[in-house]
Amino acid sequence: MKTKTELINKAWKVLALVAIALGSFAMYSCGDDDDEKEGIDDKASIVGTWEYEKGYYAEYEVGEDRDGWWEPLVKGDYDIWTFYDDGTYVHEDKYSSFGQSYRRESGSYIYREYDSRTELIIYDKMDYNNRTTYKILTLNGSTLVWEQEETMSGSLIYSKEYFKRK
Repeated sequence: MKTKTELINKAWKVLALVAIALGSFAMYSCGDDDDEKEGIDDKASIVGTWEYEKGYYAEYEVGEDRDGWWEPLVKGDYDIWTFYDDGTYVHEDKYSSFGQSYRRESGSYIYREYDSRTELIIYDKMDYNNRTTYKILTLNGSTLVWEQEETMSGSLIYSKEYFKRK
């Protein structure tokens, strides 16, 4: 029969082994996650359906800091982009917080590398001269992040939007 001291020592050894195993698992789990890395994965494709998660927006004058705000979706709202192999897209959204009901638009797009940056150019179906250009920051199997900067009424408008593959 084992003494009380021997049982306590054995329990501490088992506890130490469990702690080491859990610590190793925790360190392994906290490693780099490909879905969170910025940059373009050469194997990833823009083709598919992307659902908006959150965005950062700022309006500022030239030379000012970009003091903006984060904007998550309100429950019941959505913003979904679907890009097809043939260079066409469908964009559907609903933002009740802005008093906007359901909206659907379609058109064509070009996904390209230009001047050492990757961009997505969206063309309006009704007016081919009306286009919006997004700089792609992240594209991998499950995440799309783009940013855009444009001038409106003398102010600069900056947006950075995060999407997950649906």
